Amino acid sequence: MAEIVLGVGTSHSPSLSMGPEWWERHGTHFDPMLEGITDFDERCANAPAWLRAELDEAVFRRKHEATAAAIDALGAALRASRADVVVVIGDDQKEMFPPDELPALALFTGDRLIDLPDPNLTKLPPSIQAAQWALHGPEPSEWPASHALGDHLARELVASDFDVFALGKHPAQRTLGHAFTFVFRRLYKGGAAPAMVPIFLNTYYPPTQMRAERCWRLGRAIRRAIDGWESDARVAVVGSGGLSHFMLDPDLDHRVLDALRAYDAGAIARIPEATFRSGTSEIKNWIVAGAALEGFAMRLVDYVPAYRTGAATGIGLAFALWEKAA
Repeated sequence: MAEIVLGVGTSHSPSLSMGPEWWERHGTHFDPMLEGITDFDERCANAPAWLRAELDEAVFRRKHEATAAAIDALGAALRASRADVVVVIGDDQKEMFPPDELPALALFTGDRLIDLPDPNLTKLPPSIQAAQWALHGPEPSEWPASHALGDHLARELVASDFDVFALGKHPAQRTLGHAFTFVFRRLYKGGAAPAMVPIFLNTYYPPTQMRAERCWRLGRAIRRAIDGWESDARVAVVGSGGLSHFMLDPDLDHRVLDALRAYDAGAIARIPEATFRSGTSEIKNWIVAGAALEGFAMRLVDYVPAYRTGAATGIGLAFALWEKAA
């Protein structure tokens, strides 16, 4: 039978791949109204001293260095695991799926994945352009996918009462999303990588978001399916995204991390569903991955609260490994 050899949780924010000199400008790249912030300017004007101190360029640089070290640690562990297949749970932000096609849950069952340059690159904010090297390449490129595991997962998840949009062929002119390309480009450093099975979870866009409690059950179903796969493959499981953003909430982030470390489904279920809005919804990718890694020991490599503005916007950048208990 197949064997899960490692679990990884990683943020994939463009903040990680742009220079720290961009962080302050990148802090304006969000819509305050979508976050429910009607007093953004007032918050910035009245920011407490501790928060203003967080917005210093030297602090940005120190935090950026810490996140780079954490990414290196995750990548080293992933490469050392010698995984034959990596299952990545991430959200698609209208990259693989167009705006009028938003399945709650999709899974790729084909044998090759395509990364395309962003056709709107020059129209993107300069900070996003600075991070593009870690999101999409300047030329089209391909990576292998595992048809065998993808097909097996699709069948087993349907048997576990999950409705799966099974994507057997990469759609023309659509690109694999940055939640997944980040794994290849940053954790595998753009080099040789194993086959991937992307699991697309709609976290951002109503009305088809899966509730957090059901995300937990999805993770357990994925684990059962992998454990039952008749293969000698070594499998790694990655949750890509989050944590809280664009309103940074370290208390929420640590509440989630503690629940995942303790494999506490009840603690996850007690978080109000309305909490998982906008970028914070990507926590659900971690919930699925964490639930799939029962019995592994979760080790938090680093957590970096990256504030960007005096309104306390920013992102909780988190990096974790699930390793086999000794």
